[in-house]
Amino acid sequence: MSRIRIVSLSLATAFALAACGGGGHSASVVPPALTYGGGAQPTYAVTNFSYDTKTLKKSQFVGSANLGGFGFDLMLKPSNLNGLLQYAKQASTPGSGVYRQFLTPQQIGERYGAPATAVAAAKKYFSAFGIGVTTWPQNLMMHVSGSQSALESAFNTKFGIYKLGTQTVIGPTRAPSLPSSLGIAGSPNIVVWPSRFVKPNVKGSSPVSNAVIGYSPQQVAAGFDYSSAYNAGYNGSGITVGVIGTGPIAVSGVNGITLGDVDAMKSLFGVARPGGQIVQPPVGNAAGGAAYSSGGFTTPLPVNNGSGCDAYGNNPADGLPGSVSPSTTCNPEDGETQIDSEQTALLAPGAKIEYYLAYNPNDFCNTSGTPGNGMPVSPATCAPGSGIPAQGLFEADAEIQQAIADNTADTLSLSYGESEIDVQETPNVTGALTYQAFEQSEFAALATEGIATFVSSGDYGASSCQQTGPSNAANGLCVSYPASDPNVVAVGGVTIPLNAGGQLEGPIAAWGVQTFGGNAGSGGGLSILFSNTFQTGVDYYTSGGEQPLTVRGVPDVSLLGDPATGVAVVTDADASLGGYSNYTLIYGGTSVAAPEMAAMWSLVLQACKQTAACGGGFAGHSYRLGNPNSLFYHIYGTGSGTGAQYGSTFYNVVYGSNQQLCGGGPAASPCPTTTPSLLPGYSAGPGYNLVTGIGAPFARALIKTIVGV
Repeated sequence: MSRIRIVSLSLATAFALAACGGGGHSASVVPPALTYGGGAQPTYAVTNFSYDTKTLKKSQFVGSANLGGFGFDLMLKPSNLNGLLQYAKQASTPGSGVYRQFLTPQQIGERYGAPATAVAAAKKYFSAFGIGVTTWPQNLMMHVSGSQSALESAFNTKFGIYKLGTQTVIGPTRAPSLPSSLGIAGSPNIVVWPSRFVKPNVKGSSPVSNAVIGYSPQQVAAGFDYSSAYNAGYNGSGITVGVIGTGPIAVSGVNGITLGDVDAMKSLFGVARPGGQIVQPPVGNAAGGAAYSSGGFTTPLPVNNGSGCDAYGNNPADGLPGSVSPSTTCNPEDGETQIDSEQTALLAPGAKIEYYLAYNPNDFCNTSGTPGNGMPVSPATCAPGSGIPAQGLFEADAEIQQAIADNTADTLSLSYGESEIDVQETPNVTGALTYQAFEQSEFAALATEGIATFVSSGDYGASSCQQTGPSNAANGLCVSYPASDPNVVAVGGVTIPLNAGGQLEGPIAAWGVQTFGGNAGSGGGLSILFSNTFQTGVDYYTSGGEQPLTVRGVPDVSLLGDPATGVAVVTDADASLGGYSNYTLIYGGTSVAAPEMAAMWSLVLQACKQTAACGGGFAGHSYRLGNPNSLFYHIYGTGSGTGAQYGSTFYNVVYGSNQQLCGGGPAASPCPTTTPSLLPGYSAGPGYNLVTGIGAPFARALIKTIVGV
């Protein structure tokens, strides 16, 4: 789920602070009344407000915050979370009594979300403090935005500044409390630290004018047999692909852009795209209209060439990447955005692309804190209402909620994540709704609507915990979330040697240090959060023999991920951005593979939509097939792949591993004494493996196997 770029064959992070240090020294300043569910609380206090106490307990308190205006998300207490999770699975399972009987967001809210009376009471409560509220009809989350003083009054807490290694963290100094009648379960981001989500980025060789490098869309299409699907009339026509945005996008005819990057790719490679323009639905308004709610969201700023950015592409005001903390003079294109939009648009040329990008111009006060620390540092002077803008990655939950509310995307691509360890946030009281459960509700809602969600499995092999968050585990095996969520398809990465015509010149292998040469590879392993659901009866390969898969295994499937066989990507094509439409860069990572898989699935859905036996007879979005994993593992079969059509539909990857080189994590990590120094990991092999899943699908064969045409 990370994004990588190749820069001199070495890994470079998109967030300057992505690799955090460990905890820190003992606090020299004691935070006022730092309590977690204990201490003096009002009699009306919620006793199970869940938030990230783990990070705060590891951090050093610096002092009181002075943030001006900001906002964060609130997890609503669902009336029947288990029912939502069960329905999501059953709606995607052939033979179930509710198979493909998908629900609307309003039905999800009525059956499983927070009661409408509680939502109304919460809106009334926050409005009394002058706090703006954004809600969505599925009643799973709300976003609140207001001044620091108003938020502190409403939540009966104070906000402080903390240090976690080299990172600055903002969070409450005592447990927030609210009237219990509001049905607020907690917050996934009331504690904020800049590298919560990781999307490292490896780029190809430095651009040379008129140089076109990386695989063309035609080569990728030939290599994974999209081409035969096109020849049969399946190009995604009538299907909508959604992308959860991480940064700004340049689209022809929007915000002064004459030539968007997708159109530049079309021209450069001669790709006909009847599916039309990419559109950006408004985020923050469940009605989908032009007006935004008072919760703080507004129309994203126009892309610019970053003249106001520092030498590293960061917003000088806060030290964060300009693509996620933009200004009118520092809002450069985000490479992840170009990968996702170009791969989906050009591999599913008939599909409509919806790009969800949330922009909140007033999330944190623009202080005089040291640039590069990622967050403001107290003391600081803030003008009333001043704020650091937040965009894309920092507002991902709002983007997902909007996609649920719109219910227009048939497939969804998502390319970011964090280690499972960091998802396990500590609630105040046993039984509180956790961030993990809240995230599950989002992806379960998407599956309940029949939307197929594809998530990149990560680019740190089996060692995701080394790269993100307060865990930063040394040498430990760990997978990335939300790739491990049962209601998504986790997409790993392979290396695929192709000639100019897209024909294989060698075996498809797992992407790892053995093929890439740098410290990156296909994310995969065993979940510590989730049990086995769609992988029932599946064994996973080990060098010592097959083992039963008793927990969620990652990934499920794989497509191109290795930057050494990476794809061509155009950036900054418009004249106002530099006019670089005559050359490409090489990009790789599992965030290339995820949108490729979303594009492939859109071809399957088009075939279903046009085939009466598949697409007819079901109420609402009759062509949707739900979470594809039920069908993928049915094709695979049990054990080590006994399905009759498995071998003709998937390429079983048997070479390579996702072990990482020692030293990729914390500087203090002990390294094995063996040479070469490789951390623990998994090997590809016959059948399902924890590097590439059940393998790489071929588009035309997948359509034939699932739809029968």
